[in-house]
Amino acid sequence: MTYGRQVFRLCVGAVLFGAHIAEQAGLQDKLVTNQERFEVICKTLADSSLPVEDRFAAIEDTVDAINEYRFVSSEKGLLIETMLGAVKLTAANLLVCDASLDSVIKRRVEGLATARKSTDCYEALDALRAYTELKWTELPAPRTPHRALYTLAESVWHYTFLHSCTISGSSASGKKRIHLLMVRRAATRTKVAA
Repeated sequence: MTYGRQVFRLCVGAVLFGAHIAEQAGLQDKLVTNQERFEVICKTLADSSLPVEDRFAAIEDTVDAINEYRFVSSEKGLLIETMLGAVKLTAANLLVCDASLDSVIKRRVEGLATARKSTDCYEALDALRAYTELKWTELPAPRTPHRALYTLAESVWHYTFLHSCTISGSSASGKKRIHLLMVRRAATRTKVAA
Protein backbone atom coordinates (compact mmCIF):
# COMPACT_ATOMS: atom_id res chain seq x y z
CA MET A 1 0.00 0.00 0.00
CA THR A 2 2.81 2.45 0.82
CA TYR A 3 4.48 1.73 -2.53
CA GLY A 4 1.25 2.64 -4.29
CA ARG A 5 1.14 5.97 -2.48
CA GLN A 6 4.74 6.70 -3.35
CA VAL A 7 4.15 5.97 -7.03
CA PHE A 8 0.98 8.07 -6.95
CA ARG A 9 2.82 11.02 -5.36
CA LEU A 10 5.60 10.79 -7.94
CA CYS A 11 3.11 10.69 -10.81
CA VAL A 12 1.00 13.57 -9.48
CA GLY A 13 4.12 15.65 -8.92
CA ALA A 14 5.33 15.00 -12.46
CA VAL A 15 1.94 15.81 -13.98
CA LEU A 16 1.54 19.03 -11.98
CA PHE A 17 5.08 20.15 -12.76
CA GLY A 18 4.53 19.41 -16.47
CA ALA A 19 1.29 21.41 -16.45
CA HIS A 20 3.07 24.31 -14.75
CA ILE A 21 5.91 24.28 -17.30
CA ALA A 22 3.42 24.07 -20.20
CA GLU A 23 1.53 27.06 -18.81
CA GLN A 24 4.73 29.09 -18.39
CA ALA A 25 5.76 28.31 -21.96
CA GLY A 26 2.36 29.33 -23.33
CA LEU A 27 1.86 25.93 -24.91
CA GLN A 28 -1.92 26.34 -25.08
CA ASP A 29 -1.61 29.45 -27.29
CA LYS A 30 0.84 27.68 -29.59
CA LEU A 31 -1.64 24.90 -30.30
CA VAL A 32 -4.37 27.24 -31.60
CA THR A 33 -4.32 28.62 -35.14
CA ASN A 34 -5.02 32.22 -36.00
CA GLN A 35 -7.99 31.05 -38.08
CA GLU A 36 -9.50 29.64 -34.87
CA ARG A 37 -8.71 32.89 -33.08
CA PHE A 38 -10.46 34.95 -35.78
CA GLU A 39 -13.50 32.67 -35.44
CA VAL A 40 -13.53 33.19 -31.66
CA ILE A 41 -13.43 36.97 -32.17
CA CYS A 42 -16.33 36.83 -34.63
CA LYS A 43 -18.39 34.67 -32.29
CA THR A 44 -17.65 36.85 -29.26
CA LEU A 45 -18.33 40.17 -30.98
CA ALA A 46 -21.58 38.88 -32.49
CA ASP A 47 -22.89 37.80 -29.07
CA SER A 48 -25.56 40.41 -28.36
CA SER A 49 -26.20 38.99 -24.88
CA LEU A 50 -22.91 40.55 -23.68
CA PRO A 51 -22.40 44.29 -23.17
CA VAL A 52 -20.05 45.74 -25.81
CA GLU A 53 -17.34 46.56 -23.25
CA ASP A 54 -17.38 42.94 -22.07
CA ARG A 55 -17.05 41.71 -25.65
CA PHE A 56 -13.88 43.77 -26.08
CA ALA A 57 -12.54 42.58 -22.72
CA ALA A 58 -13.15 38.99 -23.84
CA ILE A 59 -11.17 39.37 -27.09
CA GLU A 60 -8.16 41.37 -25.82
CA ASP A 61 -5.91 38.37 -25.25
CA THR A 62 -7.05 36.75 -28.50
CA VAL A 63 -6.20 39.88 -30.50
CA ASP A 64 -2.78 40.01 -28.83
CA ALA A 65 -2.21 36.33 -29.69
CA ILE A 66 -3.14 36.93 -33.35
CA ASN A 67 -0.66 39.77 -33.47
CA GLU A 68 2.04 37.69 -31.79
CA TYR A 69 1.59 34.63 -34.02
CA ARG A 70 0.95 36.42 -37.34
CA PHE A 71 4.50 35.65 -38.44
CA VAL A 72 3.91 31.90 -38.41
CA SER A 73 4.38 31.33 -42.12
CA SER A 74 3.38 27.68 -42.09
CA GLU A 75 -0.23 28.41 -41.14
CA LYS A 76 -2.61 27.30 -43.85
CA GLY A 77 -6.34 27.66 -44.19
CA LEU A 78 -6.74 31.30 -43.25
CA LEU A 79 -10.02 32.51 -44.70
CA ILE A 80 -10.07 36.13 -45.81
CA GLU A 81 -13.80 36.28 -45.09
CA THR A 82 -13.20 35.36 -41.45
CA MET A 83 -10.34 37.85 -41.04
CA LEU A 84 -12.29 40.70 -42.64
CA GLY A 85 -15.41 39.68 -40.73
CA ALA A 86 -13.51 39.98 -37.45
CA VAL A 87 -12.26 43.45 -38.43
CA LYS A 88 -15.76 44.54 -39.53
CA LEU A 89 -17.36 43.31 -36.30
CA THR A 90 -14.64 44.99 -34.24
CA ALA A 91 -15.20 48.27 -36.09
CA ALA A 92 -18.99 48.05 -35.69
CA ASN A 93 -18.68 47.34 -31.96
CA LEU A 94 -16.18 50.20 -31.56
CA LEU A 95 -18.68 52.63 -33.10
CA VAL A 96 -21.27 51.49 -30.55
CA CYS A 97 -19.06 51.87 -27.49
CA ASP A 98 -16.91 54.92 -28.36
CA ALA A 99 -18.77 58.01 -29.56
CA SER A 100 -15.72 60.23 -28.96
CA LEU A 101 -13.71 59.09 -31.99
CA ASP A 102 -11.94 61.77 -34.02
CA SER A 103 -13.94 62.59 -37.17
CA VAL A 104 -11.22 61.35 -39.57
CA ILE A 105 -10.78 58.12 -37.65
CA LYS A 106 -14.54 57.70 -37.28
CA ARG A 107 -15.03 57.89 -41.08
CA ARG A 108 -12.42 55.17 -41.60
CA VAL A 109 -13.91 52.98 -38.87
CA GLU A 110 -17.37 53.44 -40.40
CA GLY A 111 -15.90 52.44 -43.76
CA LEU A 112 -14.63 49.22 -42.20
CA ALA A 113 -17.91 48.51 -40.44
CA THR A 114 -20.09 49.10 -43.51
CA ALA A 115 -17.91 47.60 -46.26
CA ARG A 116 -20.09 45.39 -48.43
CA LYS A 117 -19.48 41.67 -48.56
CA SER A 118 -18.44 40.45 -51.99
CA THR A 119 -16.62 37.52 -53.56
CA ASP A 120 -13.54 39.60 -54.35
CA CYS A 121 -13.42 41.49 -51.03
CA TYR A 122 -12.18 44.66 -52.79
CA GLU A 123 -14.37 47.09 -50.86
CA ALA A 124 -13.48 45.60 -47.47
CA LEU A 125 -9.78 45.48 -48.35
CA ASP A 126 -9.91 49.08 -49.57
CA ALA A 127 -11.53 50.15 -46.29
CA LEU A 128 -8.87 48.20 -44.40
CA ARG A 129 -6.12 49.88 -46.45
CA ALA A 130 -7.62 53.31 -45.74
CA TYR A 131 -7.72 52.61 -42.00
CA THR A 132 -4.17 51.24 -41.82
CA GLU A 133 -2.81 54.21 -43.77
CA LEU A 134 -3.96 56.68 -41.11
CA LYS A 135 -1.09 58.81 -39.85
CA TRP A 136 -1.26 58.38 -36.09
CA THR A 137 0.15 61.13 -33.87
CA GLU A 138 -0.50 58.84 -30.94
CA LEU A 139 -1.58 55.21 -31.02
CA PRO A 140 -4.80 54.23 -29.22
CA ALA A 141 -4.24 53.43 -25.56
CA PRO A 142 -3.41 49.77 -24.79
CA ARG A 143 -6.20 47.43 -23.67
CA THR A 144 -8.95 49.65 -25.14
CA PRO A 145 -11.54 48.81 -27.82
CA HIS A 146 -9.84 51.14 -30.30
CA ARG A 147 -6.46 49.50 -29.70
CA ALA A 148 -8.08 46.11 -30.33
CA LEU A 149 -9.29 47.35 -33.73
CA TYR A 150 -5.92 48.94 -34.51
CA THR A 151 -3.98 45.76 -33.66
CA LEU A 152 -6.42 43.48 -35.47
CA ALA A 153 -6.44 45.68 -38.60
CA GLU A 154 -2.64 45.79 -38.68
CA SER A 155 -2.47 42.00 -38.32
CA VAL A 156 -4.99 41.37 -41.10
CA TRP A 157 -3.26 43.89 -43.37
CA HIS A 158 0.01 42.06 -42.64
CA TYR A 159 -1.58 38.85 -43.91
CA THR A 160 -2.31 40.51 -47.25
CA PHE A 161 1.42 40.40 -47.92
CA LEU A 162 2.39 37.01 -46.56
CA HIS A 163 -0.39 34.55 -47.03
CA SER A 164 -2.58 33.10 -49.66
CA CYS A 165 -6.12 32.75 -48.38
CA THR A 166 -9.16 30.91 -49.63
CA ILE A 167 -11.85 33.25 -50.90
CA SER A 168 -15.31 31.99 -51.70
CA GLY A 169 -15.94 32.29 -55.37
CA SER A 170 -18.23 31.26 -58.15
CA SER A 171 -15.89 28.72 -59.72
CA ALA A 172 -17.06 25.17 -60.34
CA SER A 173 -15.48 23.94 -57.11
CA GLY A 174 -17.01 26.79 -55.09
CA LYS A 175 -13.58 28.02 -54.00
CA LYS A 176 -10.72 29.75 -55.72
CA ARG A 177 -7.26 30.59 -54.52
CA ILE A 178 -6.34 34.24 -54.77
CA HIS A 179 -3.09 35.59 -53.54
CA LEU A 180 -3.95 38.55 -51.33
CA LEU A 181 -1.14 40.67 -52.68
CA MET A 182 -2.95 40.70 -56.02
CA VAL A 183 -6.20 41.64 -54.30
CA ARG A 184 -4.41 44.33 -52.33
CA ARG A 185 -2.83 45.80 -55.47
CA ALA A 186 -6.21 45.78 -57.20
CA ALA A 187 -7.79 47.58 -54.22
CA THR A 188 -5.03 50.18 -54.33
CA ARG A 189 -5.42 50.61 -58.11
CA THR A 190 -9.18 51.07 -57.65
CA LYS A 191 -8.57 53.88 -55.16
CA VAL A 192 -6.00 55.59 -57.43
CA ALA A 193 -8.35 55.37 -60.42
CA ALA A 194 -11.25 56.88 -58.45
